[in-house]
Amino acid sequence: MAAGGGTLAAAMLATNPQLTVTLFDLPHVIEHTRHELDLPPGQESRCHWTGGDFFSAVPGDAELYLLKSVLHDWDSEKCLEILGHCRTAMPGDARLLVIERLLSEDPVSDTLVARLDIHMMAVNGGRERRLVEYRDLLDRSGFSLHSVSNSKSGFTILEAVPS
Repeated sequence: MAAGGGTLAAAMLATNPQLTVTLFDLPHVIEHTRHELDLPPGQESRCHWTGGDFFSAVPGDAELYLLKSVLHDWDSEKCLEILGHCRTAMPGDARLLVIERLLSEDPVSDTLVARLDIHMMAVNGGRERRLVEYRDLLDRSGFSLHSVSNSKSGFTILEAVPS
C-alpha cells in the first residue's frame, strides 16, 4: 500500500503475473516513486498510483492491504488511526499484512531491533513493538491476528483479517 521505494511492489508484480497493485502514499512520494521505479511494460499496466494520506482514508475494495515498515514510524494512537482507515476501506473478506521487525521479549538479545527502537523513538516518536503489542493494536482496530510468519530477512509478517 505505502509506496516507499516501490521495490516490494515491483517484486510482487514480477512474480505474480495476475496481480494488480495500487501504490498509495503522499502525493509527492507517489510522483517521485513513479518516476524512479522503472517497471517493465507488462508490469506498468498492472500498477496503479494513488496519492493520499492514510490519516484521512485509504483506497477501498482491495483483496489485500500491505503495510511494510509503516506502523513502527508512529505512536500507538497514530497506528490505530492508520489501521482504522484500512479496516474501514476493506471488504469483509480482505486480508491485511503488516510487515515489521518485532522487538524481542529480551531486547538485549536483539541489538539491531533494540537500536532501531531507540532510533524510531528519537526521530519520529514511533517505536518497534513486540508481537503482543501488534496483536493489541490489531484487536483495537477491528482485526484478528490470523498468522505470524518469520522471514529470512529479519522481518515478521503478521496476517490479520477483519473481526
